[in-house]
Amino acid sequence: MQFLFNRESALFLSTPVENLFLLEYMPQAPEGYVKAYLYGLALCYHRALSGEEIGTALQMSEQELANAFLYWQKQGFVSVVSAQPLIVEYKNIKHAHTEGASDSAIITRRYQGLIANMQSELGARMLTGPELSKVYDWLEVFGFTEDAVQLLVRHCAKQKGARVSIKYVDAVARAWADDGVLTAEAAEEYLAQYDELNGGAQQLLKRWRVGRRPTEDELALYKQWTSTWGFDEAAILAACAEMTGAVKPSFKYLNGILENWRTGGTLTAQDAEQRMRARAATTELARMVFSRAGLKRAPTGDQIDQIERWHTVFRMDAELILFAADCAADASAPFLKMRKLITQWHEEGVANLEAARESVERAARAPEAKPVPRALDYPQRKYSAEELEKMGINLLDEE
Repeated sequence: MQFLFNRESALFLSTPVENLFLLEYMPQAPEGYVKAYLYGLALCYHRALSGEEIGTALQMSEQELANAFLYWQKQGFVSVVSAQPLIVEYKNIKHAHTEGASDSAIITRRYQGLIANMQSELGARMLTGPELSKVYDWLEVFGFTEDAVQLLVRHCAKQKGARVSIKYVDAVARAWADDGVLTAEAAEEYLAQYDELNGGAQQLLKRWRVGRRPTEDELALYKQWTSTWGFDEAAILAACAEMTGAVKPSFKYLNGILENWRTGGTLTAQDAEQRMRARAATTELARMVFSRAGLKRAPTGDQIDQIERWHTVFRMDAELILFAADCAADASAPFLKMRKLITQWHEEGVANLEAARESVERAARAPEAKPVPRALDYPQRKYSAEELEKMGINLLDEE
């Protein structure tokens, strides 16, 4: 059930106002703020009067109303529960005025200057009671200085615009607190590093023709690459070349490449250049291997990696790997046959072409041996160092 006076009746009823308000607070309140407070108080007692928007009734703009109720919130007389739509909760004036008033009212008055500065950073919008509670937590619980909070809010407004939510600012505040960024000096240093990271990450997005700011997660990855893993900016940009065939380049994809590089000790642009030259040589060798093995398709990335492993881990030179391709040309699965041959040679300690031929011949003479591979039916061609160098294989030689 619901009971209320109609508007005509409500017009002739009264609204109680403490003399304390009239004598102590009304005289010093800014112009227009008193009528906003009194009109809102009347609406609390007589809902039938709320047929007209308060701003229209008082001939006040939305911003003027926001400023008025923010003022009374600072006094501890009201709490703005919601800015849009405007919901104001009136409190007991005596409690706010009496010594030993609520901690919220005391804290509100203590940080009036900071809140006013925050308002300017946030487009002069009104902060609700729950939002102010978060701000006070930054100061009273986390230990931020007022100057650090000012820098925090300015930074978040720069990232998200003046309408940035306090929820977002609170998340950033907690991250700062975890990193010990609680003073203005620490905040300035942190923001300088952030701008540097943001610039590097933004450069990647620009390279990929992505028109947005980097996310916090993307910035965290960029920080990991530079601060934790030790990559320089030039090396990170060089790693992008390995994503040439990617449909959609991303920080996650690039992270996998850099993690692989880090394992191999590639951290600078010079390291990256040497690595890519070696990779190009391995790719060319793989193409030749497939041709000699009778494979009509291009090698996959995993197969190129396998051939690189044969060279770097098994220490097989290009001539041996090409000979394995010749031996596997008649197999139904040439690359699988090559892998078995080279693994066998590695286990036998085969280190040159002559030893590899002897190994194949021994296998051919064994009982129930398979037919002699085609590679043994004709004289094998030996490549000179100059010929291998022309093919780029020299890049795979050990230094």
